[in-house]
Amino acid sequence: MQIVDDVLLAALREVVKSEAPREAVGLLTADRRIIMLPNRASDPGKNFAVHKEDILSALRREEIEDVADLTLWHSHPNGGVGPSRVDIQQRLPFFNHLVVTLVPDDIVLTWY
Repeated sequence: MQIVDDVLLAALREVVKSEAPREAVGLLTADRRIIMLPNRASDPGKNFAVHKEDILSALRREEIEDVADLTLWHSHPNGGVGPSRVDIQQRLPFFNHLVVTLVPDDIVLTWY
């Protein structure tokens, strides 16, 4: 699980707000960088999907070799605190997972 400081929290808040009403998706690195990934869902306003190729491309581009400290995150811009049943079913092994829920004037983080 990542340690989220005020700078990272503010950055996540801005990303989630800027992508709304679509669900945003990306990786958080051990050094607290946000790496955006394309949301490949057929309806990105209701869910998210990532392709393995997008993750591998981001890892190569960012020169990340160890995925142990990576977090795969996505947003719930329309409420819904915590992971959905589908989120849990689609959980990828070897990654920490985080839902960033947009609530009025803030965000709520839920690790799963």
